[in-house]
Amino acid sequence: MIPHRIPPRIHLLPAKESAVCVVIARVRTQIWHVMRWDLRSGELEHGSWFRGTLEPFRSDVSWNGEFMLYSAFNYARPYEEATWIGLCRPPWLKTIAHASTGGAWFGGGLFNSKETISWRTSESLTVTGDHPFKFRFPRLSNPREFRIEALEHRLERDGWTFRFLENAAWSRPSKEHPKLWLKYSRHESHPPVFSLEGYPGIITEATEWAAWDCDGFLLWTEKGWLYRTSLEELRRSEAPGWRYDLNSLEPP
Repeated sequence: MIPHRIPPRIHLLPAKESAVCVVIARVRTQIWHVMRWDLRSGELEHGSWFRGTLEPFRSDVSWNGEFMLYSAFNYARPYEEATWIGLCRPPWLKTIAHASTGGAWFGGGLFNSKETISWRTSESLTVTGDHPFKFRFPRLSNPREFRIEALEHRLERDGWTFRFLENAAWSRPSKEHPKLWLKYSRHESHPPVFSLEGYPGIITEATEWAAWDCDGFLLWTEKGWLYRTSLEELRRSEAPGWRYDLNSLEPP
């Protein structure tokens, strides 16, 4: 009997001002794969495989899509090297700058602007090799004061509006697009729940992540599939223009 295959869990990091989306897939427990999705050409570039834990909610992509800030840990390493924040060029996780976080309590960050990164750590930054970027790294006076998770800062930066209902709820309003909702608990490990006003059959309880990209297309992931659809396709109830099946992903 063939064992049941669990679909990869997928998180999307669309760039704020570029038609690029970083795709982070947890293929199996402690096995992750990173991809770079060119939203104009449709090309999906496969990159690093990682053994350990990546934290997509604490990760971010630069406004132009060229850099990625990620939070990771691997307790098979010595303690002082086990948790870190890395700056890389997706889809490759090799760092061009990194900092230890000294434990899983810290970690994560945000591209506050086109030139500024906030790191959630009190440790010093290490730059590897040349310095191919021109970001500023303002030091947080106390990382524990970075109370709201990097995810919530990212949502606010990208135009989402916060509402507190039974749990945390965010919506992405737009004059041209139906409202996209995201609801989750800040204190429990339940997965986020998305919905799209007026289109209950598109975004469902099985949706793992959803977002509007910089061109106004809807991106979402569900049961190991990636989808991208235009507003016109939504209104006409047409199939998404782009679909990718990632269920066959296997580490090398």
